[in-house]
Amino acid sequence: MVTKIAVGPRGSGEPLTVDERCPDVIVLFYVRHAWGLGDRQVPMADPAPDTTRVRALTPENSSLWDERWWSVWKSFHRYGAMRDRFGSTWQDRFGSAGIDIDAVHRWRDALTTWPPPPLRRAPEWLAREAVRAAQARGLTRILIVPSSQPWFETRDHGVLLVSRTLRTEPSAFQEAIDAFGR
Repeated sequence: MVTKIAVGPRGSGEPLTVDERCPDVIVLFYVRHAWGLGDRQVPMADPAPDTTRVRALTPENSSLWDERWWSVWKSFHRYGAMRDRFGSTWQDRFGSAGIDIDAVHRWRDALTTWPPPPLRRAPEWLAREAVRAAQARGLTRILIVPSSQPWFETRDHGVLLVSRTLRTEPSAFQEAIDAFGR
């Protein structure tokens, strides 16, 4: 679910985009969980998706797929959004490898907060002073990562990734926003 939140006075700039269901992030975390790719720099998916219908990797090809996963993750890191450059989503590059699309959709739907909290209780609104300052440094979008580990990562092009858990912890969330662009 994508939400636009205006945290400044009326007419004072673009609203902040908050995306709980960024399809490209969801797919990357799904594939990472299904095949155990990546390392501790990026948290594992939690709650765990159903990956029972995904074909397991063999020891011979696991390092190749790990390299491929990192190449997509790094591309996302450079460009801030998967489709901004070179059609660099997982599915654009590798099709349905590592994916059970029905399970991905069920997992994505289960991750969505519905109904969304009223604006005055949204974490971004509660941290609005920090959000305004981060917007002045270029923050335009917050992507929610499907993990219960407190984690965040700033990206170029105005993007901040935060875990679902971190977003619900006011002081940690504010710290992540304060770190943007510094």
